[in-house]
Amino acid sequence: SSREDFDYDYRAANLAAVQIQMGKLDDAMKLLDGRILESPNYSLLWSNRAALHLVLGQVALARADARTALQLDPSNAQARIILEHPQAGNLH
Repeated sequence: SSREDFDYDYRAANLAAVQIQMGKLDDAMKLLDGRILESPNYSLLWSNRAALHLVLGQVALARADARTALQLDPSNAQARIILEHPQAGNLH
């Protein structure tokens, strides 16, 4: 898969999700940070990074990334769940 592939960001987001599940948190963060720089309008990258921030206990960063994900795609369920997570505080 190359960066020119139409689904490269989708694949990168899925790879990052697998890395998070496997506990490869540094690798996942590097991948997500890099892809967000290249594709800042891809909501799934932001919501995956929000989930990673939550795993790392970085609640404010998780909320910020989840909000960005929802601004880009109001139907992003993962971002909404993160914002509703008890550790993430209240959206209001």
